Amino acid sequence: MQWRVIVEVPLRKTEDEGKILELINKIMDPDEVTIEESGVEKVVIAKARCLSSLSKLFSSLRRERILDATRKRLRSGVKGDTIIFMIHKQALVVGRVSLVDDIRESPLGAVVVKIQYPDPMKVIDWLAPPTSQGKPIYQGGLPENDCVS
Repeated sequence: MQWRVIVEVPLRKTEDEGKILELINKIMDPDEVTIEESGVEKVVIAKARCLSSLSKLFSSLRRERILDATRKRLRSGVKGDTIIFMIHKQALVVGRVSLVDDIRESPLGAVVVKIQYPDPMKVIDWLAPPTSQGKPIYQGGLPENDCVS
């Protein structure tokens, strides 16, 4: 099965799985959640087939008024048909979206978001459109075919 959105969150020994699931639910509505173990490391992986699963992140970016900074980070994270960016884990715990450039900026590990879409700029224009004086210049809708089967 193909996925449009994959979110990976490290799960430390001292952390509660339920809290990590709450954290994920602050930015997306996953279709599937699994926990992968690699030695002593655990990672919670949430997957969704639709870009619309990111509607909570969409709203948070506007509430936080960080569209310009987010747009810049998303654009720098484009690799082919995939956008990869990271969110500060502790900030997300308290409901804030703070993007980081380096995983070391988030001491308990960063939330890694991967979005796959044939034209990544359409996703970026939807999530974080260009602004003028802090307000979106335009607001495009969800890109066509936002879901995969």
